[in-house]
Amino acid sequence: MPLQAYQQQALTLEAAAWVRFETPPDSAQQPVLVLSVQDSSGTHLWAGQVLREQMLVSTAWSYVNTRVIHVPVRVGSTVRAYIWNPSPGVSLLLDGLTLKVAENTASKG
Repeated sequence: MPLQAYQQQALTLEAAAWVRFETPPDSAQQPVLVLSVQDSSGTHLWAGQVLREQMLVSTAWSYVNTRVIHVPVRVGSTVRAYIWNPSPGVSLLLDGLTLKVAENTASKG
């Protein structure tokens, strides 16, 4: 999502989704719900939440989310929300991935 409407402002970013593992991960490599902000010079923010930390039962549908507050935005920035799955043997289902971008009112002078 391009962030042109929010240039030079601090933002709160939130990603959320419903997930369910078909094949649960082992403890070494865990899938992560990620928020990232990048522009042409590279990635300026990468924040993630390990999915299993928010799931009571890994094989049941669970609501997971992650939030980053006071993210500075540069001209030409783009925000992304996605699942990073470092383990090829782990299978999961994803539904209703949402991304919310809000101006950080506490940062206004």
